[in-house]
Amino acid sequence: LGEFHFKSSGYIMRICKPCNVKKRQDYVEARRVYVYDYNRKRNLWKKFKITLEDYQDIHDEQGGVCKICGTNEDKRMLAVDHCHETGKVRGLLCTCCNTGLGKFRDNPDLLIKAVEYLEGDV
Repeated sequence: LGEFHFKSSGYIMRICKPCNVKKRQDYVEARRVYVYDYNRKRNLWKKFKITLEDYQDIHDEQGGVCKICGTNEDKRMLAVDHCHETGKVRGLLCTCCNTGLGKFRDNPDLLIKAVEYLEGDV
């Protein structure tokens, strides 16, 4: 019978072992993608009050790159940047730029001082 195998009930499977394994792997991958999409949609709405379609529109408008540095080197989903006071979405940022703004507590004065420091004007 080769690659076909018996079930515990005694009948021969209609699908060979390799095809059965592939079928299971495809199901697991489809389920993973579904769960990921569901969680992404839920988190975007819960945190930022935007839909996945809104996210995609912003992503397309920015050309798929960070709004600050213009790159997406790590090829991950861009982070949604928003104002913590108003909740308004400002754009999509790469991990480095998003973390950098967070470290400066979204304070423009601190960012200006950092630029002055880097330029040696301090």
